[in-house]
Amino acid sequence: MLNNNYLKESFIEKTLVNGVMKSEDEDNFWVESNYFTPKEIEEFVDKIGFEKVSNIATDGIGRLFSEKVNSFSEKEFEIFKGYHLASCEDESLLGYSNHGLYIVKKF
Repeated sequence: MLNNNYLKESFIEKTLVNGVMKSEDEDNFWVESNYFTPKEIEEFVDKIGFEKVSNIATDGIGRLFSEKVNSFSEKEFEIFKGYHLASCEDESLLGYSNHGLYIVKKF
């Protein structure tokens, strides 16, 4: 279910423009958090001298099934899991996920 707080202009500005939502912000409905695009993460990692191993979307479309996933049959879950694992590294879908996992290797 969509939280209507995501629809406030102040939330959009703080997350997409500023990239930061502070705990004390009037319209904050969550914890203090920072928001980065996959490209911003890659640029940062390159800048500090690490090598990208993988950039993975951890949630993907799973949040759309959050109320149903526990009631999937074994076959339905296997189909869902197969899609998720096949698509989690697709660069065109990285921004779809609420969370990401960026794996690096030190030179």
